[in-house]
Amino acid sequence: MLAYQELLRHHNLIQPLRLEARKVLESIYREHLPQLAADFESVMVQTGTIDRYSADYSQHVTDTTRVGFFARADSVTLEPSGQFRADNHLRYEAGLRLELWQSRRWASTYWLGGGDSGPIVGASVTRTFAQQRFLTLESVWNE
Repeated sequence: MLAYQELLRHHNLIQPLRLEARKVLESIYREHLPQLAADFESVMVQTGTIDRYSADYSQHVTDTTRVGFFARADSVTLEPSGQFRADNHLRYEAGLRLELWQSRRWASTYWLGGGDSGPIVGASVTRTFAQQRFLTLESVWNE
């Protein structure tokens, strides 16, 4: 980020190079700004509906560390039918997350939280390859 800022401030770049440097700098800024995501999904089946609500917030605390929290809730409604009686069930979970970038190719994520089924603990490690391909190994307890 500092190198791109230096280019724009102190060097007389031609316009196409100046625009390209600004585009890269803008994407770096976006990646390091606080991020908030909220989502709603609904699935209707013959026997009822499933609604999922989720929210996620995170922000960088250093260049290689991001912290955040997450919350999810599922509402499952069953309609009465031959095999089922009418019922409504709410499942929820929330917690804290820590993301660490060890290098351009390696990152890890750790999370701790809880929900209606008790505590939730998880970790993942991701290896990034060329052409935006990646491999993630994840382990979750009690999700």
